[in-house]
Amino acid sequence: MVKIILIISFCISMTSSILFAATPLPVQLMDEIRISSSVKVSATIQTIEFSKITPAIIAGRWGADDSPKMQPPKRLIRVFQIRHGEEIIILPASSFSDLCDIRSLKIKKIDKGFEVTIKGGDAGSSYTAILSFVDKKIVKRRVFASETPNNAWEETIYKSEFPKDW
Repeated sequence: MVKIILIISFCISMTSSILFAATPLPVQLMDEIRISSSVKVSATIQTIEFSKITPAIIAGRWGADDSPKMQPPKRLIRVFQIRHGEEIIILPASSFSDLCDIRSLKIKKIDKGFEVTIKGGDAGSSYTAILSFVDKKIVKRRVFASETPNNAWEETIYKSEFPKDW
């Protein structure tokens, strides 16, 4: 009885893993919201396919397989654009360059600005990245592993204030 249950459970698990892995990753993701009656915020991510990646390039990327087999990610961000009204917000490469195999993109209004949530990876390599914006500037990025959000995470604080006479 126990063997039959284990075999059925294993088959169901493998079937769902195969189906999820077979789902093609999007080439482009978009989302937009209205944060006031006159201002719309939109985000667009375009990805590009990986090819012949070396382990040094794979290592340390969110969504990459860090196992000894080092399976390369399938897609990497090529373009990440955020618009606040008609203005394009300049993003540091560190806010997105280590995210791969993007599966979803969502914008949410918060008290003093908005957040962009990016989800990616697959199974044990899945992650969530939350980018926070205030006054048309990125102020924070938090990325955490979906399976162990309290044990595997990183946070970056961004500060960009320039003198008025710059």
